[in-house]
Amino acid sequence: MSGIVTGCTKSGEKFQLLVTNVHIPSSGIRKKNTISELMSSFKKFNIKFNKLLLLRDLNMDTLASIRLTLKMGTGFQKAKVSNSKGSRYNKGTVGRMIDHIYYAGLNSRPNWCTANRFLDL
Repeated sequence: MSGIVTGCTKSGEKFQLLVTNVHIPSSGIRKKNTISELMSSFKKFNIKFNKLLLLRDLNMDTLASIRLTLKMGTGFQKAKVSNSKGSRYNKGTVGRMIDHIYYAGLNSRPNWCTANRFLDL
């Protein structure tokens, strides 16, 4: 799911930010097809948009996530998710709904990122 956020900086400069939320299935052909579609979509998005935000539930560890992101060629950087508790149970504990947040094309590197724990997409 993707959407365009239009905004204005403090200096009055207008910008567009493409925000994409991705869920990749845990295994099988659906996972392979989803990754393939994601890669082809971001090759197109990278040409059209210079500011990108990617929210991901990848069902993979951080190193695999970083390798996948590098293959996209968008220059994504990983932001730290600090307060997302989510609403998913896994072996008696509540897990995060968004595992990874990546950003590209922003003028300054944010040193933190928070997720709205009251919003369940």
